[in-house]
Amino acid sequence: DELAVGATVRPRPGTTVGLDVTWARWSAWQGPYIRVTSTLPLAGDLVGELPSVSFSDIVTVHVGVDQVAYHSAALELRVRGGYGFDPSPIPAAQPGVTNLMDGSKHIIGLGAGLRAAPRWLPRPVTLDAHFGLQLVGERTYAKHLFAPGETADPFRGLRDEVKDTSADPSSRGVQISNPGYPTISGGGHVWSASFLMGVEL
Repeated sequence: DELAVGATVRPRPGTTVGLDVTWARWSAWQGPYIRVTSTLPLAGDLVGELPSVSFSDIVTVHVGVDQVAYHSAALELRVRGGYGFDPSPIPAAQPGVTNLMDGSKHIIGLGAGLRAAPRWLPRPVTLDAHFGLQLVGERTYAKHLFAPGETADPFRGLRDEVKDTSADPSSRGVQISNPGYPTISGGGHVWSASFLMGVEL
């Protein structure tokens, strides 16, 4: 569920400022998991245990400015800029089986638009270009190993997956197949750009 509120103001001729604030109810999401059950000969019923992840509700803020830089009967140039902040709804600590990589996001956008309507053109032509950058904050998840006999919750930690036996030397020590063990880090950025041309009908 989301609730969004937006407003646009024009502090002076040729300048438009827009602001959007969105509340997102991530706490109601059960996560990107499916439960798998099966029945095997001799082994009987096998039921997978899903991790319980506490997603958080978030509030995102986006603001943008559109400015008329030049205006005449035949030509209009607009420049635009925007910024957004999206906090992550995913827990900052994931010591167990989950490796949901995410982080708070800073979103920056720059753009320009040109409208040309000279007399020798049958229809006005518009040209728009944009450049965007999304920065995703880096996170590191450190895994927790349950001690023998400790109550195991799949979200709170991992356990040795192979019982140690003297007959199999390779079983000795801690055997973990989780790709995030012992730590996993993630973050980065995304670039985007576009160019559009249109003809007004």
